[in-house]
Amino acid sequence: MGSEPNENIWNSLLSSAASSRQTPSKNVIVLGDPQSGKSTTIAAIKAANPTDPQLSSKASVGGDLALSYSYVDLREDEDVVARVGLHRVAGNPSYGSLLAFALSAAAMPGSLVILTLDWRKPWTFIESCDQWLSILRNRVAEISRRDPDLVDECRRALESSVRSYTDPSDSIPSGELRPESPLPIRPPPSPVKQSPVSLSGIPTGAPQTAAIVTPSSSGQPTLPPLPEGCLTDNLGVPIVIVCTKADSIGMLERDSDYREEQFDFIQQALRTICLKYGASLFYTSTTKPHTTAILRSYVLHRLFHHHPALSVAAPSSPSSSRRLTSFPFLRRAQVVERDAVFVPAGWDSWGKIRVLRDGFDCALAAETSGDNGQNRGEGAKEYFATVIKRPAEKVVVPNPTVTAEDDQAFLERQLTVLNDGSAIGRAMDSPLARTSTNAHGGDLSQKLHSLRPGLPSQSSSPTAAAQPGAQTEMIEKFFQNLLTKRGGGRSASISNRRPEDGKEG
Repeated sequence: MGSEPNENIWNSLLSSAASSRQTPSKNVIVLGDPQSGKSTTIAAIKAANPTDPQLSSKASVGGDLALSYSYVDLREDEDVVARVGLHRVAGNPSYGSLLAFALSAAAMPGSLVILTLDWRKPWTFIESCDQWLSILRNRVAEISRRDPDLVDECRRALESSVRSYTDPSDSIPSGELRPESPLPIRPPPSPVKQSPVSLSGIPTGAPQTAAIVTPSSSGQPTLPPLPEGCLTDNLGVPIVIVCTKADSIGMLERDSDYREEQFDFIQQALRTICLKYGASLFYTSTTKPHTTAILRSYVLHRLFHHHPALSVAAPSSPSSSRRLTSFPFLRRAQVVERDAVFVPAGWDSWGKIRVLRDGFDCALAAETSGDNGQNRGEGAKEYFATVIKRPAEKVVVPNPTVTAEDDQAFLERQLTVLNDGSAIGRAMDSPLARTSTNAHGGDLSQKLHSLRPGLPSQSSSPTAAAQPGAQTEMIEKFFQNLLTKRGGGRSASISNRRPEDGKEG
């Protein structure tokens, strides 16, 4: 009987030790079109040093797999403090049904979805968002039909997370991520500073881990209301839209005549969609490794950050609570640098979107295929297409291909020309041949005739050429005329001499 209390003590100790060693596990699901940077994004989350410039070359291929899975253990002092499972769905939307294996009902409270877009094809942004978010919506609807309470709880958790967002503190702790340094897991604690209140009534310098709440009569915290256009389509899953290959912005400006107004319009359209789904927006590029490092830091923060107002995935022990607070995020939103944009969920509003450039219609841009599938968003797509058009493909005219003639064929053709008597006859009739004949006394004519004996002379008629010996008579007359002309000229010169010259001679 005395051993029973001891056994109960040991059982409780073993149970507490086992619960303290439980490793929190979350899931990241990566969706996107083919070649949109899904593998590089996964490599950034898995990398111990996300600022590695060779990150894209280290990305796993896995392009032939319809659904791939990997995981990464997050360590602190050689201890595994958390685990992140990484699911990657192939770029073809026909594989959307495989999302059921990655996003199950049990995994939904601890899941985050990353949607990758390719900056080399910005005219496809709205179409891609509409396509993949529709697949995600259908999967959430399937879970809701089986367990509506679970989906409602996830939706309340997502809304609470968006509403409780505040800007980070003005003071940057020494352990915060910088572009040139690796990501620390646990920065040193820093005191919370009181900051002035912005125009929207939210303190501009409040730390993100502190919610802006007011007590209600029931004792439950009351969060500020959602701004206009925010979370109108709540899927219950945190979403991060990542526009990869942002270094292509310069190429679009140079080769496709994109202007600053078009880049601002793209950012406004994407921010409007993110606001509707309570999503975050990132521009990443391997040429700026700090953008992928910030993405990794934010994803870990969204997965493991716990807020007292959230009831989903709450820590079950003090040890796990300590672990869940090991991934702070102290980065402010950035919308000025066009190739390194970052907009966290809960920060944006239609007013901030319109500030970027006047004339943008947020209500029209928010008409995607949301609203429970009632609105197919054709107006939003047409609105986007009127400004962001696909550049005309440049027709490259190839240089004409010159095919060299075979050597033997060339030589045979030249031999035929040389053996053709008409060719030599045409050469004799040319002005050059006549000039050479007059200047050199028929030497060229005789050389040409020596190549082809019996060829009619240029001065002979067809009748004379047909008679034997006619060619010889013509040549004799030609030379006789030359001698006569030379003799006559000589006699004339002698007769013209003066008598005095003859006497002297």
